[in-house]
Amino acid sequence: MNVWKGASYVGMIGLLAFSIGARSAQSQDAAKGKTVFETNCMICHEATSETTKVGPGLKEWFKKPPHEFNGKQHTHDEETLRNQVKDGSNAMPPMGSLVPDADLNDLVAYVKTL
Repeated sequence: MNVWKGASYVGMIGLLAFSIGARSAQSQDAAKGKTVFETNCMICHEATSETTKVGPGLKEWFKKPPHEFNGKQHTHDEETLRNQVKDGSNAMPPMGSLVPDADLNDLVAYVKTL
């Protein structure tokens, strides 16, 4: 019986370690995200306004309602932002090779502050 009890403790510790690791992999740091934005995005996007440069300004981007864009329904959520950055579309090139997932998490956190 003690073997099973010990094994269950080891299993719980392993599960806890995995859970903490997964959580930290998804952590978001808006300050780091600002640097990611300044390095990769601000050449085409405004952070402090909705003014269009090459692409739309991102101020209050997450607060915008869904709308039709190029014949498709377009929402302003994390998944849309992540896909747009990774895959690009229209005039925006895919940035997935330049913005790894950890940086993308930080970028999303930053855009949420705008």
